[in-house]
Amino acid sequence: MEPKTENLIRAHSWADKLLADPNYEVIPADSRKFVKTTDVSGQEKWVQHNCGREKVHAPSAVQPHGYILVMRGDDLTVTQVSANFVDIGYEVNDLIGVPLRNILDDLSFTELETSMDHSKYKPMHGIPIEMGKGAHRKTFTGIFHRRGEWAYLEFEQHCASPNPAKLNAMLHDVNQQLFGASNAIECCQVAVEAIHAYTGYDRVMAYKFHEDKHGEIVAEKRSDGVESFFGLHFPAIDIPDQARALFIRNIFTHIPCVDHEEVPLVPECCPVTGQNPDMSLVCIRASSAGHLIYLSNMGVASTFVLALVVDSCLWGLIVCHNLTPKCLPFAHRVVTTLMAETVGLIIKLQQEKAEIVERQRAHSIREPILEHLHETDDFTATFASTQRSIQDLIDCTGACILHGDVLHKMGSTPTDSQIIDLVDYVGSQCSGRLCTNSLSKVYPAAEAFADVASGCLLMICSDGLVMKQKAAFMWFRQHWVKSINWGGNPDSAYGPGGLQPRMSFKKFTSTAIVEAQPWGKVAVEAVDEFIRGFLLHEAFKGCKQGRNLLETMNYKDQFLANVSHEIRTPLYAINALAELCLTKPYVPQEVREHLEMINESGTSLLGLLNDVIDVRRLDAGKLELHMQDVDVVGLARFCLKMFRKQANNIGLEGFIIYDDSLCNMNLRLDKTRMQQLIVNLVSNALKFTETGSITIRLSRDVPKNELTVLVMDTGIGIKPEHISLLFSKFSQVTNSETKLFHGAGLGLSIVKQLVDLMGGQVGVDSEYQKGSHFWFTIPAQPSTTSEPPTQPCDGEGLAAVHEEKVIEAVPPCVNFPSSPSSSLVCRYLEGEAKGPASRTSTGTPPAVPSVPSTGFPSPHRLAPSPSRFTTDSDLNLQARNTRSSWWRNFLCCGGNRRRSMSPQNTDDASYHQTVVTMPTSTSLVKFLEDARPRILVADDNVVLQKVTAKMFEDLADVTIAQNGQEVLDILESDANYVMILMDLQMPVLDGIAATKKIRENVVWDHIPVIGFTASSFSDEIAKCLAAGMSTLLTKPLPKATLNQVVDECINGKYQRSRAQPH
Repeated sequence: MEPKTENLIRAHSWADKLLADPNYEVIPADSRKFVKTTDVSGQEKWVQHNCGREKVHAPSAVQPHGYILVMRGDDLTVTQVSANFVDIGYEVNDLIGVPLRNILDDLSFTELETSMDHSKYKPMHGIPIEMGKGAHRKTFTGIFHRRGEWAYLEFEQHCASPNPAKLNAMLHDVNQQLFGASNAIECCQVAVEAIHAYTGYDRVMAYKFHEDKHGEIVAEKRSDGVESFFGLHFPAIDIPDQARALFIRNIFTHIPCVDHEEVPLVPECCPVTGQNPDMSLVCIRASSAGHLIYLSNMGVASTFVLALVVDSCLWGLIVCHNLTPKCLPFAHRVVTTLMAETVGLIIKLQQEKAEIVERQRAHSIREPILEHLHETDDFTATFASTQRSIQDLIDCTGACILHGDVLHKMGSTPTDSQIIDLVDYVGSQCSGRLCTNSLSKVYPAAEAFADVASGCLLMICSDGLVMKQKAAFMWFRQHWVKSINWGGNPDSAYGPGGLQPRMSFKKFTSTAIVEAQPWGKVAVEAVDEFIRGFLLHEAFKGCKQGRNLLETMNYKDQFLANVSHEIRTPLYAINALAELCLTKPYVPQEVREHLEMINESGTSLLGLLNDVIDVRRLDAGKLELHMQDVDVVGLARFCLKMFRKQANNIGLEGFIIYDDSLCNMNLRLDKTRMQQLIVNLVSNALKFTETGSITIRLSRDVPKNELTVLVMDTGIGIKPEHISLLFSKFSQVTNSETKLFHGAGLGLSIVKQLVDLMGGQVGVDSEYQKGSHFWFTIPAQPSTTSEPPTQPCDGEGLAAVHEEKVIEAVPPCVNFPSSPSSSLVCRYLEGEAKGPASRTSTGTPPAVPSVPSTGFPSPHRLAPSPSRFTTDSDLNLQARNTRSSWWRNFLCCGGNRRRSMSPQNTDDASYHQTVVTMPTSTSLVKFLEDARPRILVADDNVVLQKVTAKMFEDLADVTIAQNGQEVLDILESDANYVMILMDLQMPVLDGIAATKKIRENVVWDHIPVIGFTASSFSDEIAKCLAAGMSTLLTKPLPKATLNQVVDECINGKYQRSRAQPH
């Protein structure tokens, strides 16, 4: 749609909405009659009742100089007519209900049909039509238009059209003068002179509307002896809103004779709708009675008014007055209408030209300021050195910038405190943006400084994503005292009963404080552009800072990764060697205690390192959740057992309480992070609990699919003033009673961040000196698989179901004496073992605990069920079928172990007996030759090579490779390995590249490759899996975990199908 058409439709929509206001009323024809000026009291009485509420677009009458037919739009059947058709020989009732084709002659109807398509919005075509009966028949000018579902045909006295050649010459001269005008006022002066010359009206004026809707005569051309109104102002109420809306619909109004008798419509209301027809576009429409009184009081006998519409807004009027009645022919009205539309177009072009100039001026001021700000990046210095430019950005009397707590003022402005209060008000009440020329109406406190800030244009920039400090930019305009010449006393427009036309239009001068000049569109745009440029600068600065911060964070990540790698590598050696030494049967007690301290210190250091890395991942948003099926009860049991030794040392009891809805159910959770949450809370509870118990409470909200974990302790509790600090980084409660408890203060912070990442909530309830309850609630959907959670097979744990919950106490297990170790088996094979091949050890077990029991589980794990061996062939068969699964069982158990309990005196004197039966040396050697697995370890660190080999010496034969290339070389000669333990960072060929080459070889492709690295960042996992590794382990790891991985590889968990050669 073209902009001109779109603006026209928008203007009409505004007019339609206003004229449809139910507050406006239709004044019946009889009531529209008013007493002439000789009866002033009656006149005032009428206008007080009717003026300002009249529906001027829908009168029930027309002016007497013409005739009208109102018809249905579809078939042009007449529904209403003006009563004066009797003057040309028609009976009014004979026309109603008759199609127009039957009223007009064929020639006139044919000509009319041709013009119908051109009459959608405005009646711009006059058609000669023969009308009348008998002696009354004559030629009229027919004016046809449609509006909505109705059609209208008017008849006026026919006049000859202007000579085309003379008309074209006249319009050409006028257009040249109009386009040559330098401003809108000069253009209006050209127009009024041309219309005065063309129409012959006594006085032609250009009437401009100001921002407050009052009008001013800015151009005038009058005949000799006619009173001048040039320079006079007229109040806005002289032209009510419904009249302004009507000028948008119909560009002209023509009243040939002010003193006339209106002609009513017959019938008065439409027989179809029961309402008056919409006569907005009817040329002979009856005028408002108030308007007629107004003109009569001015001494005007005839008028013709043209609207000046600029960009769909009513900019002003061209008003023609005549001191005697005067009917302007329709053809002349069309010519003057074209002139008015041209004037509106030229004014718009001049405004746009002026706006372009103003925008260029603002741009020339704005850009140096922003460039200076961009170059120096110093807000204060920039605006301190360019104060005049800031003020000159738009037309104002003062300007001010508030940046943080610093004010930069220029020109005439309010005081500092007044500015700050104003900014606070606009920020809270006006959404940070204010544009007004009457500040006191918006902000009453501004009345105190209206002399310097009557107008205010204020913008607040406080986007926390872009700016660190709030900035407010404001421009002020002073009010001004002005003497205004009115056309009559404007206060007389209001009488005791309301609005009324003034009786006098003599010059009336008033002096008043006038509001500040309104801020124009260009001024607002200039400020918007300045603010936009300022925000872009701040955003650019923020991006630059963000880029620098990102680089710094990347450096930190790299540094942390390197530090983590360098710490984990020796830590692995320290922990592994300490653990290996602890497995020896004849380590002196003092040395054993020292080794345990070394192992615990290494584990503590590893925990701290993991905490630091987790905090970094969480802060950077790089930690991702990996959902899987999790047995929450089993996981809680496992977490509680992790602390059994520490708890037993200080005599704490441990309990697990869980709902029966969690029995035999897996939930979709991130197992690693769920374990971390529980471990952190239990660790925190142990740290501050010296006596009593620690309990894990698990509950599930089935309708909401939420899991709540509560860790309760009987420790020292927390004072209320310290609770708010608990989940902050590096925060710990520090006082004389807790100074013995150490830690980095990251555990609870990690809990809070992990729970937030899971979309849950975390909290604490604590009473000082009585204990604390830490809890978190997270979404937990039930598993979609039907497999129940794996239950412990070693008999650990005691459970009792009570209605809706299960209470479980984890009892200590039986402490067996050290079972025959793998080193003993080796000595037996070498002939160094002394004593019989069978050994028996006894111990006194504790009583079977009741619910709840006391104590945490013992560190000893019960042995699996024993295997049976009969013949050498049986051994060989089992070796072929199970490979080293038996080997693992044998080494863990020291041979075949049977567990029995004496039935005698089971309460006090019960005992456990373990019998270890060793097979013959010949059978065992033969079995070991077939069953002992082989592991290929790739690591460039000599210390770790020896440590890893030592860790595996009881389980498998270990081959060492210095780098990835050596791995490939070894596999070329012998690929019979159950597992490859691959370090990632190695010279020559790193672990990932070596794994890719292994996966490309059809002979080696089936071998599980286990990544083994000191790096702790999750992006390594994706790289390793993408290269073809089966899984990734992080150093350091306990021997038990490495043993488990070997078992899984042997049992085929990571087995890959052999690729078929092409």
